[in-house]
This record gives sequence, structure tokens and C-alpha cells, in this order.
Amino acid sequence: MRSKLEDMDLIAQAIEGNQSAYTELLNRYKKSVYFLIFRIVKNNEDAEDLTYITFAKAFKNIEKYIPTHGFSTWLFRIASNASIDYLRKNTIDTVGISSSYENEVGEVFLDNKIVASAPNPEERFIREQRLKFVQQIVQHLDSDFEKVIRLRFFEEYSYEEIANELNIPIGTVKVQIFRAKKLLQSILKDNIERI
Repeated sequence: MRSKLEDMDLIAQAIEGNQSAYTELLNRYKKSVYFLIFRIVKNNEDAEDLTYITFAKAFKNIEKYIPTHGFSTWLFRIASNASIDYLRKNTIDTVGISSSYENEVGEVFLDNKIVASAPNPEERFIREQRLKFVQQIVQHLDSDFEKVIRLRFFEEYSYEEIANELNIPIGTVKVQIFRAKKLLQSILKDNIERI
């Protein structure tokens, strides 16, 4: 049984830079965070990605954790927010169809339109430029990171497919993707004005 005091001790150690404390916190809460996220996004791979994103955000901001609530409560709030943000970015916006009518020739007309959040030409151009910029950065990463990022995000391989392609364990794939994403975030943050 996890105790709040044990969590507080691990958090204190993590703030001081103890990597094994981070690992212990990850191991304690990874499954429960994953299942919370999976219930929201309903996709295994997205839930795995968002689980690592949740821990990356939590560990980056661990000094901001205030122990008035349990660590798990704080972690679950980060996970929920990350999941909701993900769904917002990856869902088509729609307006409900409230009624329709038929004219004298049998053509059906809808009172409301379905509105897709498709980008306009300017937004498409900006996205393409950002993608090119990110691809350039990825090409300059360590070869292991470059391979997993290219396969996962540009060629849309599953974790299993990447493991088979590179002949490495699936756990190694997940760790490399997590570390590569963290490195990419850092690089992109430093170069945000260029994209």
C-alpha cells in the first residue's frame, strides 16, 4: 500500500535530482495513469504516448507540486488535461444537425452544416513549414532517436513494428521515443521563433 509519506519522501528526493526517485514514482503510478488516459482516449498507443507525456510534464514541474492533495490526484489532473487537450486537437468540430427538409423535387436540405476544422491554405502552409523544420531537426538527432521518431511520427509505425524493424525490445523503443520527444521539445522551445 502506497503511503503519502513515502510519496513525499520520493518527491523530495526527485526535486534534489535523484533519478531513482523519479523511476520509483513512475513505476508506482504508471499503470493507473495509463488506465485513466485509456478510458478517455480509447486507444492503446495514444494512451501510452500520453502517459509518458503526463510524467514528463509532472517531473518537469515537480517543484510546483503542493502536497495539500495526494500526488496521485495531482498526477491524474495532469493526465486528464493532457488527454482532453489531445482529443481537442485531434477531433473534428461539428455542429449538430437539428432538422432537415425536403423540397418539391425530393432534394434534402439541412438546417445546420457539419463544420470541419480543416485548415485554410495559409494554415496549411504554416503547418508544412513547421513540419519541414521539425524534420530537419530530427535528421540531426542521434541516429537512434532519429530512427524511432521518423518511424513513429512520420511513417506512423506502431511500437511493435518499430521494435521489429530495428530489432530491439519494445521497452527500448518506448524509452527512446520518450527521450527523443523530450529532446525535441527542448530544441523546439529554444527555436520557437523560427517556426
